Amino acid sequence: MFCRMTSRVPALFAAATACCLTIVSLRAQEPAPLMSDTVFKNVQILKGIPVDEFMDTMGMFAASLGYDCVSCHSPNIYEQRATAYAEATPLVQRARQMIVMMNTINKNYFGGQPRVSCFTCHHAKNRPEFIPSLALQYGELLDDPNSMVIFPRAHELRRARHLRGIQHRRQPVPDRDRGAGAEPARPGRPHAGGRRREDLRRQERVGR
Repeated sequence: MFCRMTSRVPALFAAATACCLTIVSLRAQEPAPLMSDTVFKNVQILKGIPVDEFMDTMGMFAASLGYDCVSCHSPNIYEQRATAYAEATPLVQRARQMIVMMNTINKNYFGGQPRVSCFTCHHAKNRPEFIPSLALQYGELLDDPNSMVIFPRAHELRRARHLRGIQHRRQPVPDRDRGAGAEPARPGRPHAGGRRREDLRRQERVGR
């Protein structure tokens, strides 16, 4: 019995080796994906990535800034597609600088993960806004069904913290937690957000 098993080992090993060689040969025959810098001209930053990923990145730029192709590229793309896309317009050069800045932020602060993108600041606008809107803080929390979440766990944690903050602001403080001599809670007293909005309205009326 042992002799028959040992005699089969070389045959099994040869069959397994032939199967592995076949798989490697089939994978070697698969065509390599086309790269961005071999298909398109004058690619400076987005080199060495597949064409599909390159086009997805262009779509990301357009959606993040509310742009289309001609917004950054030369208007000649409608008639001279082979050469017009390669022209380094001022906005194309600016986009290259922004890519370097974004990659540097992700590398230095997020371990190379794509946490920061064009949409992080632009939000479908050509210029990022640096003054926050009070509607974002005190407005109703809405869920966008078209929003894509790359890191769902982090998004869920942020949303849960935001909801807990809203509930905490709306919940009245019991009298026993206010301390001795403190003013008792009055029914209908507005929360902090309402007082701030009322203060802003009062300042607007004074300014007029």
